[in-house]
Amino acid sequence: DRGKMVSVGSRRKDAQESVLQPGGRESKVQLDSLDTLRSFGEFNASLSPPAYVREFPMPDGKASITVHEHPDKAGLGGEFFLWPASLTLCSSLITNPSLVQSKRVLELGASHGLASLVASSLGAKRVVATDQAHVLPYTRANISANASLPGVAVEAHPLLWGAAVPDAGGDSEDGWDIVLGSDLTFNKASFPHLVAALCGALASGGGRALLVHDDSSVPQGHVLRRQFFSEYAPKWFSVTRVAPEDGLASERFTSPSIHMYWLHRRTPDENGFLEPPPTIVSGEGGTGETEGLEKEESKEKVSIDDMARFFRGLDAGKGREG
Repeated sequence: DRGKMVSVGSRRKDAQESVLQPGGRESKVQLDSLDTLRSFGEFNASLSPPAYVREFPMPDGKASITVHEHPDKAGLGGEFFLWPASLTLCSSLITNPSLVQSKRVLELGASHGLASLVASSLGAKRVVATDQAHVLPYTRANISANASLPGVAVEAHPLLWGAAVPDAGGDSEDGWDIVLGSDLTFNKASFPHLVAALCGALASGGGRALLVHDDSSVPQGHVLRRQFFSEYAPKWFSVTRVAPEDGLASERFTSPSIHMYWLHRRTPDENGFLEPPPTIVSGEGGTGETEGLEKEESKEKVSIDDMARFFRGLDAGKGREG
């Protein structure tokens, strides 16, 4: 959905021009570090829809996961290519497979569903990738591209944040074991919708969410991070920031600008009170991470080359802390 904010031309213009060969083709790109995001990968016009193709390597001899990306669709209300935080999230799962093994996993704002595919490959009991209905054809295209991988089975369900979350199965009161999400917290107006979705997915006292936020993805990204994780979310969740020294993700997939948080649903206090989820007016379910950005008080127009800015910071070894 950041496609609404940043056109593909500004998003990765420099990267595309530097890597694509005449005819729009290049060698396959293995997504084995954040630095590999400089390239979109090989363009395959025979796919339906045509897509850039990259591979995400899996450990222990497992087959790589194929990723189809559609940067030409950016601006149509969907995120159609990978962002750094999504790779950080996937690296966290690979480094700590027990997070998802034999667990029921729900991904919010899944886009191409890479985290869901990784979780399934690592042995999750059930995996559901969610996003807006018009994004799901691209999610399902990636699921289909990996259908032959042993043990990989991912469902794709439409979800407007604030609407009913897909049932986790089993005991209806259990909720999901783990909820995954990357770059979901870039629009203050959508905070209530996101919290409502998280509350619907996580039962009180059970399950937890792992969310990843990249300060460099949008202007004032560090401000939005603090507003959500330090000021807004703690009303409903116990929020714990993952310290870099914890080594949750491989160093190849980390950056000073990328931050990870655990969210655990609060339990009732000594008086039995538990803060209810935010009230979402019927028909106003969240339509994505950045839907309604124009309603923000700052009304700041985002028209920067996010990826170029990210790599400038990566090369300089700089980023915001705290």
